[in-house]
Amino acid sequence: MLCLNRIPARLGALSLACGLLCTGAHAADMTWLGSGFMPTGTSNNGTAVIGNDYNTTRYSLWSGGALRDVGGAVASGAFGGIPQISADGSIISGTARNAATGFYEAAFRRADGGDWTLLGGIGGTSSQETSGGWAMSRNGRYVAGMAWDVGTAAGRGRGVIWDTTTGNLVANVGTSGYSTASTRLNAISNDGKVAVGWGGSRSPMVWSDPDGDAQYSRFEIKPPSGVLQEAASVSADGRWVVGFGANGNPGGWRWSEATGLQSLPMLPGAPPRTYGYANAVSLDGSVIIGTQRTTGAQAYQGSGFIWTQSGGMQSFNDFVHGLGIDVAGAYSFALPTAMSEDASVIVGTAYAVNGGLVDSTPVGFMLTGLAPVPEPSAALMLVMGLACAGLARRRTVSSQG
Repeated sequence: MLCLNRIPARLGALSLACGLLCTGAHAADMTWLGSGFMPTGTSNNGTAVIGNDYNTTRYSLWSGGALRDVGGAVASGAFGGIPQISADGSIISGTARNAATGFYEAAFRRADGGDWTLLGGIGGTSSQETSGGWAMSRNGRYVAGMAWDVGTAAGRGRGVIWDTTTGNLVANVGTSGYSTASTRLNAISNDGKVAVGWGGSRSPMVWSDPDGDAQYSRFEIKPPSGVLQEAASVSADGRWVVGFGANGNPGGWRWSEATGLQSLPMLPGAPPRTYGYANAVSLDGSVIIGTQRTTGAQAYQGSGFIWTQSGGMQSFNDFVHGLGIDVAGAYSFALPTAMSEDASVIVGTAYAVNGGLVDSTPVGFMLTGLAPVPEPSAALMLVMGLACAGLARRRTVSSQG
């Protein structure tokens, strides 16, 4: 369970609310999704998981207990993108090849079948790519990523947003404001008003469109000292942003307009030049998953983590063991990548451990039955309810005294 037995009393009413919600009868289950499968997204109920299949270099969808090829194209040196799936499991997005041009484009399709809808670009190409699909809103309404502007100069990548209901381009968010002008969007909120990603030399940026008129303003998240790397994910309501660590702030980070920037801690015993990569955040911002690894290390050489508002930083191996799932010694859960909005479902990539050595063959995993975190409004109502109950009790005691 996400919060059980790890709630410091000093965190007060909100932690208590989390603890109460986590003490219900939740039995976590581990499902192995297939060798060579690297999950990148999940539906909220865990019945559909999308990811890269390195056995075929195409996307695979896990549903009904089995993997099936759904086309698309796993990113290479010539083009990019990450497959995503909507919260209800009905729409998938990513990058697919345009047979007419031979170039790759951002695209989406229904999960239950049909062709990919190619989304085109903004006039330019680079290598074999016109555009790449890197993100989709959890409701499936928007696809976001990068497209290439015209010309041949460097720095022509532009963060872009498409509407899946029309297939039309909604916005080109423009340049980074740096001499290295490229931008890319890695995540977008359900209403399309908040998109996050990077600009320049991977600086974390937030683009906002509060009026909903596709006129996005750019904001760079800057630490008091040191540097940060790209913003990787945003909560579905656009409130919470998480991203990658860098020099001076190695552990990854969380940001909201209300709270400002918070650096995530490193796992105990992390070697020098280890950096944290926060991959996903729950709707209420209280749960973050990701990985920590040294510079130049491969994914299988990393250490997965889970951070909770109530319990702090924990290795994902220890987290799995604490759930009573006795496989952590046989597998390294190096790369948790995605989760449901309430953090009750988590997916990612594990690697077998043989004779103390980690095998580089990826194996997809899914954890289900985790204690869900409350929606922000529900948490507030519970805290208020506890406060009112306490006040009522004090009044009763007082009247009896």
